[in-house]
Amino acid sequence: MSQLQNICKKNPPLQNPVLKTLSLLDPIAFGQSETAILLKKLPSFFPTINAPDFNEEIMKMQSDMDILISDDADLDAWWNSVFKLQRYPSVEKVVTACLSIFSGPRLEQSFSIMNHIITAKTSSVNTKTYEAILCVKYMR
Repeated sequence: MSQLQNICKKNPPLQNPVLKTLSLLDPIAFGQSETAILLKKLPSFFPTINAPDFNEEIMKMQSDMDILISDDADLDAWWNSVFKLQRYPSVEKVVTACLSIFSGPRLEQSFSIMNHIITAKTSSVNTKTYEAILCVKYMR
């Protein structure tokens, strides 16, 4: 058994409090009484985000009749429809931070590539140029 398998067996990833709480962002979980209570933990995972009214807003959202609950809605599309209501600015800040979390081999590889492209001599490389280099690298 690999070291990663041993770690996962001893401490399953879904036992992680951050992952468990993030799973409640799914539209299917919305509207359940337990969801609002558990979602109140989210701001503590992002201490640099100023969201003073998060707890009050998350509770109001549970009874907002303008928020449509759909079993087949994409996570990002559903939250986008909630954000368009412009009623929950603190929730929007925290959820946007949550949904922007990404990690994976391609991300790590892009940082490695970036270190080879952006040096002291090429620090003014345009973002579009860097994006084009990455596209060429991944499309080969």
